[in-house]
Amino acid sequence: MSKRICAWLLCHGWLYRPSLSTSFRSDNRQICFCAEEDHRCYLSCLGASARKYQVPVHAYVLTTNHVHLLLTPALITGITRVTQTPDRGYVRYINRIRHRSGHLWEGRDRTSRQSEL
Repeated sequence: MSKRICAWLLCHGWLYRPSLSTSFRSDNRQICFCAEEDHRCYLSCLGASARKYQVPVHAYVLTTNHVHLLLTPALITGITRVTQTPDRGYVRYINRIRHRSGHLWEGRDRTSRQSEL
């Protein structure tokens, strides 16, 4: 969608919000989801965060060492908050059950805008 059309929609009360795809990879490609409980914990944290910051999660993929999310944030800061909040809770959970410390994810998340269908 062109910037001109987006500006027209905003001026006339419409809010155009593109969907964003984001992914996280575990540090050193270590396994971050070992059991079904790990998946449930991450999804529970993600769901609570998505409701709190009003960011619909359209799709997700949890593999053994990374996460993919398809989101549509209502606010610009929404995507940052909805991805950081569950990560903090999940990292605390993993560190506690595995008797470890430190970060779980490598670098920053990779976010890209999804084209329209």
